[in-house]
Amino acid sequence: MGYIRHHGMMLTCWDEKQLRAAHAKALDLMLIVSEVSKGVVNSYESFAVFPDGSKEGWDTSDEFDQKRDRFVEFLRSDPSVRRVDWVEFTVGDENGPDSILRQRGEEDDT
Repeated sequence: MGYIRHHGMMLTCWDEKQLRAAHAKALDLMLIVSEVSKGVVNSYESFAVFPDGSKEGWDTSDEFDQKRDRFVEFLRSDPSVRRVDWVEFTVGDENGPDSILRQRGEEDDT
């Protein structure tokens, strides 16, 4: 038996090439992602990584946790995406408050 905690990510960047590289990697990892959307000003574009919908502790949840871990490692280590701003968060947690788990520029997982 598990409980609901939705994990998601938001990514944005003014450098189209870098954001598209991050988007391509998310698709390659088979994460559930939105299309890239253009902002209104300043050439920023963004996309989202959506929650898997599975309960914590279930195989699907564990699988997508691992995929997000690999994606975060890519974002932190690959110079081709160094300008991409990103945050990983949880919402709708049945056992606690919404939270920011990891973000660009913060190497410690909290």
